[in-house]
Amino acid sequence: MPATALHIRVNMRIGKEQSVLIAMLMFMAILTGLSHYLMILYADIDIINNNFHFINLLYEQFLHGERPETPSQFRLIIPLLYVLFKYISFGNVKIAVLLMECTIALFTYFLFWFFLKSYLNFCEKLIALFFLNGLIFVSLTNTLLIGETINLALFTLCVTSIERKRPFLIVLFSTVLLALQRLDLASFASIIYLCGWKWDGHLWMERVMKALILLCTVCALGFTIKLAFGIGDNLALNFFHQTHEEKTPLFLHNIKHGSWLFLIYFNVLWILALTHFRQKPAFLRRGLVLMIPYLLVLLVVGNFLELRLFLPFALFLIPLSILTLRPILTKMILADQSPVHMPCD
Repeated sequence: MPATALHIRVNMRIGKEQSVLIAMLMFMAILTGLSHYLMILYADIDIINNNFHFINLLYEQFLHGERPETPSQFRLIIPLLYVLFKYISFGNVKIAVLLMECTIALFTYFLFWFFLKSYLNFCEKLIALFFLNGLIFVSLTNTLLIGETINLALFTLCVTSIERKRPFLIVLFSTVLLALQRLDLASFASIIYLCGWKWDGHLWMERVMKALILLCTVCALGFTIKLAFGIGDNLALNFFHQTHEEKTPLFLHNIKHGSWLFLIYFNVLWILALTHFRQKPAFLRRGLVLMIPYLLVLLVVGNFLELRLFLPFALFLIPLSILTLRPILTKMILADQSPVHMPCD
């Protein structure tokens, strides 16, 4: 085949893949955003944070420096995005929330796709997107917090910056952004900076020092912001915090009622991810291992019944699982491309 013709075929294939990708990302983002919007709008449950007029009032008070009444309002990025989208939608609260949900979902899926470029091919990344879409949808039915998927998006941005060995300032910037939303998750993004270590003296020590700088920076920033606006429940350790339903510490409640939910949420992905674990890329393996302390922190200060808290694990579990399925997927693709032999008359 002439080089020019081959070049044209390659360009056509790349163009087709890009079109499929854009269509898939847009479809998933609209589906996710619209579904969550409708869940919030028509939920048969009296949750004051999901009343649009209350959200409008609370965010406006928050931006004017008044002390928020709920821990979720210490997350600075969502109120700022809400005001931006409210301005774009000419003051319509519901349209602003809908646009914000769809945009955040699109941002999340795109960053996840970009993170997977180092490990999976095009078809595998599409399958991974479907996995993530399912996990996000299940978590959204469990939690009716507005803009919640932005935590996964910012965590993915931090981890991708680390994995791509971007300049330290980019890693610092992305981690600080996450600290404005979730201080606990930003702290573990700083720890994941150790994933690229090499046991050869000075390089290892340099990476440890940078990880410590990241951790200290995001913690100092997070605590300063929270102290400036008033300390919320999500800042205090809840080791002896008692649940409303049972007079038991929160960590015992999580073990009793939430441990099985954590395993079921990812179900078969655990088995697939841990199969031939040593043969998988080092960064993904180390990232998953370093997320275990995050799970222990959630056990003490989180609520295992809120599936949204487990979404960061998907960043490592999904590609590790797809890599296990790669031989099966390759055989299926080759079988589908093989010529069909018709029986003779």
